[in-house]
Formats: sequence, structure tokens, C-alpha cells
Amino acid sequence: MEYIRLVDEQEKLAFRIGKSTIFYRRYDSKKYREIERRHTRKGPNSRSGEENIKVDTPAINDDLLDYMIIDWENIQSPIPPHKNMDCTTENKLKLPADIRLALVKRGNGETDEDEMEEEKKTSPSMSDTP
Repeated sequence: MEYIRLVDEQEKLAFRIGKSTIFYRRYDSKKYREIERRHTRKGPNSRSGEENIKVDTPAINDDLLDYMIIDWENIQSPIPPHKNMDCTTENKLKLPADIRLALVKRGNGETDEDEMEEEKKTSPSMSDTP
């Protein structure tokens, strides 16, 4: 990594596994808090009367994944004839758990240069020139 790149919702990074590619963007703390707020409920504890905060972590992860994944190529149905599937919210949530986890981790961190390859081809803002 030559430079640290700030997070921008217009970025388009490539996560390649075999012949499949998932195009995604990272998320910043503002986006994360926005999603977390949607899935956080406050209310009184029925026993103590104190305020309880309940966070629906799986729903947060699902929304992060939906936000992060912009598009994909060569993601196929598990059922023969294994046709390519559209990049929809429903299909994003059907990705294997290890792929979803890897994407959420990438969404919150710096990326490797090879992941930036697709963006470098399409955007001068992601080039290696300062």
C-alpha cells in the first residue's frame, strides 16, 4: 500500500474469488452509525424499569452488506444449470457466510492494491498519483 485512501461512497473496489468478482464500497463511521441506529431499540426493562438497549447485530450486518455490494459478475445459482444471478438484496444475503464476513471486514478497513485495480481503470481519483 503506497497511500492511505479515505472512504468514499463513490468508490468501487473489486473482491475476486476464482472467476467471480464482487464490486463493493467501504463504509465510514457515519454510515455505520446510521445503520446501527435503524436496528437499535430502547425501552424500559420490565423488571427493573431501567432503560434497556437492544441491538440487532445480524440486521446491522445484513444492511451493511446490502450497502457495500454495488454489483457482481459470475455469481451463480447453486442449482444446475448454475445460471448467473442478479445482484439483488435477497441474493446478497444468500452469499456464503465466509464471503459475507470477508466483505464486512474489508468494508471497514484499508484495501490491498490489487483490490483497487478495477477502480483505477475507471476513476482518475483512485490513481496512484497524489
